[in-house]
Amino acid sequence: RFSARDIRVVWAAARLVAGGLEQPPATDSDAFRSRAESEIHRLVEYGTKAVSVEETAEVIARAARDAASCDAGMVLLSDSHKRISHVVGVGIPPRAHQRLRNDLIGLPVAKVPGWNGAAHSGPSFSTEAGVDLAGLDLMRGIDLGSYALLPLITGESLIGLVLVTSALPGRKFLPEQRQLLTQITREGAMIVEIAFLRTADQERRHELAYGAFHDPLTRLPNRTLFDDRVEHALARADRRHEGIAVLFVDLDDFRVVNDRFGYEIGNQLLVAVSKRL
Repeated sequence: RFSARDIRVVWAAARLVAGGLEQPPATDSDAFRSRAESEIHRLVEYGTKAVSVEETAEVIARAARDAASCDAGMVLLSDSHKRISHVVGVGIPPRAHQRLRNDLIGLPVAKVPGWNGAAHSGPSFSTEAGVDLAGLDLMRGIDLGSYALLPLITGESLIGLVLVTSALPGRKFLPEQRQLLTQITREGAMIVEIAFLRTADQERRHELAYGAFHDPLTRLPNRTLFDDRVEHALARADRRHEGIAVLFVDLDDFRVVNDRFGYEIGNQLLVAVSKRL
């Protein structure tokens, strides 16, 4: 989960963006501001509580779908190698959703319809000139009567796309909805970036912890982990008035292998034996 500091940073940014948006004319401005703050507050609240990038993407997809009063929402995210890493949808039929995941995950972003256009031109809507998704075989099984495609951008990098769809053909997205969708994608990009950073940090910590307790050659538990497990086993045995056993395994004449064939062959032998244990 996000730390309290992460939440404060994202929420402060959300308030700044909400205050800076171009407002709808006349009497609609107060209602728009109220709805925008409510939607962004909910996005930040649920987004910062998400425990994974996948959950974060789902929160954004749901927020965009609801803000535009659409039938479905989908988020595509890319990894550091410019390939699609996540495909998360809400309101999409399960079979179509799974097919999209199978077709898109691992695909270079340059081959994703609308990706390059979103990077240069920003949001596109089905009722205007822009990318045409309706005729793509990739989108079969999804009602694309109308849709909006918006970029997730951090700094100058496009890290993902948000797609919201409606079964109603020719539907026009109101100015208020466009502004709110733009705001959601701005805040969503920030939340996704933090989620990616936290995931990378967790992976690094896991690798460090694993390396501290496992032999780098054989990947077997090392002496440190062995001593820790024996200490816990002795304490448990003492509480339960039980005994424990330790199995000792040795390789006969292993030094001869090192002396005769060299340490590289000796290491290969250790790895081969470790795989059989």
